[in-house]
Amino acid sequence: MKERAKFFSHNDLGAGLQLTYAQEVLDTYTPDYVCKDINDTIELHNVKVMISNEMTLVAWKEEQVADYKEKVKLFGKSIVGYYQSLEGNPDLRKEVATLERHYHQDFWDMFDGYGQLGLITDDNLRDVLISFPDEIENILHCQKIVIQHDSVLKEFLLNYPKAAPLLVNAYLKVSDIDFLPLFIPSSLSLQEKSAIIDIYLDGEFVTLGIAQMIATSKDVEGFTLHPKIRLKAKKKAVELNDALQKRKDVIRYGLSMSVEFTPEKDVPKEQVSYKDGLASHVYSMEYLNQCDDVQLVDVFRELFHYLDNFGMLKLRSNRREDNFLEKVDMDEWKGMYRNNQMFDYKNKLALGQLSLYVNYLNEKGKTLESLLKNYYENHFKKHYGYPSPQLSLAKDDESFINKNKVIAPEMEAIVKQYNLFVEEGEIDPELLEISMPLPIALSKSLLWGRHKYAVISEAPVEMHRIMWCLFSDQSLLAVVNPYKESRIATLYELLIQKQVLYANFENHQRDHIDFLIGKHILCVDSNGHVHIENMPLVVVLGLIFKNQEVAYWCLDPDFRAEIDKMVKDGWLRFDDYLLSPEERKYFNFFLNSTEFSNGPKLRNNYSHGAKSCLDSEEEHHVAYYHFLMLLVILLLKMDDDLKMCKYLNEEVEKQQEISR
Repeated sequence: MKERAKFFSHNDLGAGLQLTYAQEVLDTYTPDYVCKDINDTIELHNVKVMISNEMTLVAWKEEQVADYKEKVKLFGKSIVGYYQSLEGNPDLRKEVATLERHYHQDFWDMFDGYGQLGLITDDNLRDVLISFPDEIENILHCQKIVIQHDSVLKEFLLNYPKAAPLLVNAYLKVSDIDFLPLFIPSSLSLQEKSAIIDIYLDGEFVTLGIAQMIATSKDVEGFTLHPKIRLKAKKKAVELNDALQKRKDVIRYGLSMSVEFTPEKDVPKEQVSYKDGLASHVYSMEYLNQCDDVQLVDVFRELFHYLDNFGMLKLRSNRREDNFLEKVDMDEWKGMYRNNQMFDYKNKLALGQLSLYVNYLNEKGKTLESLLKNYYENHFKKHYGYPSPQLSLAKDDESFINKNKVIAPEMEAIVKQYNLFVEEGEIDPELLEISMPLPIALSKSLLWGRHKYAVISEAPVEMHRIMWCLFSDQSLLAVVNPYKESRIATLYELLIQKQVLYANFENHQRDHIDFLIGKHILCVDSNGHVHIENMPLVVVLGLIFKNQEVAYWCLDPDFRAEIDKMVKDGWLRFDDYLLSPEERKYFNFFLNSTEFSNGPKLRNNYSHGAKSCLDSEEEHHVAYYHFLMLLVILLLKMDDDLKMCKYLNEEVEKQQEISR
C-alpha cells in the first residue's frame, strides 16, 4: 500500500517523513491532474496544508520551495473537481469504506472547507451511520454538518450505545491547543441526554473511567444530571472497579511506603531508602528531642517537606509527576481535580507522617494542637509583630466529629483576620465582625501589589513550544548523535551536560532548534556547537514548566528581570494571594465543591446544619488529620509570607539609609 502524506501538526516530530511523502506528490503534480479516488483528493489537501504552513525539508532549495508554493495554489481546482464528479446524491458509504486510516476526519472536514456541504444529504448521511456507526465522532467535530443535519444526528445518538462518552467529552473535557470540539445536535434535550447516560450505565459498553466521570461531574451548561443518575454511576464504578481487581490478566502497580520514628542515636534526621517497591522514611527522635516548640512545627517544612525551598506546596497535584501510563492520558475535565499516582502517594505519606508525629508528641506530653496554637499566637507576634488573635481548637477528649466542626471555622477565622490585616494594617475586632466571610483559599498576601507569585498566563502558545522543546522528554530533541544511547531525556539536560554540534540534529529536529535560536534561547558558536544563550530565562522557564508558578522574591535579580519581561509580553502574570493558584486548587479540592466535584468536601461535611456522609469514628479521625494538615500548611504559608514581607521592608529601609 502506498504511504500517503498526512499533516498532523506543525510541531509533529514525524513531519520530516510526511514531507518526504509530500515531495513525491509535489514533483509529479501537473495542472491537469485528476484525482483517482477520495484518498488522492485528501492527500492533495494535506500537502497543501503543509506547504501553506511553511513546512519544508532542509534539503529543499529556495527555488524548489517557491515552485511548490505555486503548485499548491492549483490543488484546490483538482480537489473540487473530484467532488463535482460525484454529483447528485453520492453514495458516501463507498467513499468512507475506502478511506485511509488517518484520513477519516479530513474526509468530513473537507466538505465544509471546499464548499461541498450540499453533497451530504439526510439519506446518505444516515446510510453512512448505519454501515459505519463509529464515524459519528468524526462527524460531530464538524459544526456545520451537525447544524445542517441536526435531526438525523439526534435520532442516531438516541439509539447509539456509545453516545454517552461523546456527551461526556463534548461537555466536560477541557479545551487545549490540540483539542477538537464535539458539537452536539441542539435539538437533543437535557432529558434525552440524561436518558442516554442512564441507558449507557446499564449497557455492555460502559467503562470504569466514564462511569467515574459521570459520578463526580459538575453540572455545566447543556449537560445536567439528576443526583439519582450520578448515584447510579457511582455504584456502577464501584462494581466495575471490584471486577477489575479480581481479574488475573490485570497488572497492578503502585508505590508502597513505611514511616518510622527511630530512637537510635547518631543517625541522620531523615533517611529515605527504596527496596522492592517500598519507600522507607525514617526520622530521628534524637533530632526531634532537641527541637523547641517553634521548630517542632517547622518540622513539617524542614523534615516532612510539605513545602519546598521556595515556600511552595509540594503536596499538590503536578502533571510533571505523571508516570509513564498517566502521560498517555493527557485529558483534563471540567470541575475535576487531576490527581495522579504521585499525588496520592505524597498525601498518604504526609498523612502518615502527621499521624505518627502526633503519637510521638503525645508520648512527650505535647499535642500538635498546642504547638500550632503557640506558633500562631506567640511566634507570629514575637518575630513579625503580627497581632494574632486567640486560636480556639477543640479539647483533646472531644470526639473527632466535634473537633472537625471546630477546626474548620477556626481556619476560616484565621484567613479572614489575616486578610483584614493585609488590607488595614491591623485587626480591628469591630471591623472584623461586620466583614464578609472569606473562603480559606482567598486571603491576600502581605506582598499585595509587590509580586508574590509569577504564574503562567492563559494561552502563551509560543512559550509552551519553547518549554516543550527544552524540557519535555516527549520532544525527542535529546536523541542526537553521538549521545543517542545515553539516558539524557531532554534538550536542556543534553546542552548543559554535553557539547552538541548543530549538524548532528536530524532534519525533523532542526525546525525546533532554529525556532529556539530565532528566539535567542539558543545560539551556535564558531565551532558549530549549540549552547544556551539566555540561561536566566531558561532557568525560569524550567521552573514554570515544572510547577506552573514560581515565588517571585525567592529568585535572584537576573531571574526576576526575565520574569518582568515575560509578564510584559503576556507569557506570565503576577498573583498576590497568600496561596498560589495551584495551592488554592489544592485547598478547594479538599474543603469544598466550589471548584471541583471529585474531592472529599471536608468543609461541606462539617458546616452548620450539614449531615456528614462519614459514618464511623475512624472516618472522622482521618478527616480531622486532613484538617490538621491543611491548618499546618496554612500557618507555614503565613510564616513564609510574614518573613518575606519583613525582609523586603528591611531592604527598603537599608536602601533609604544609604540614599540619605
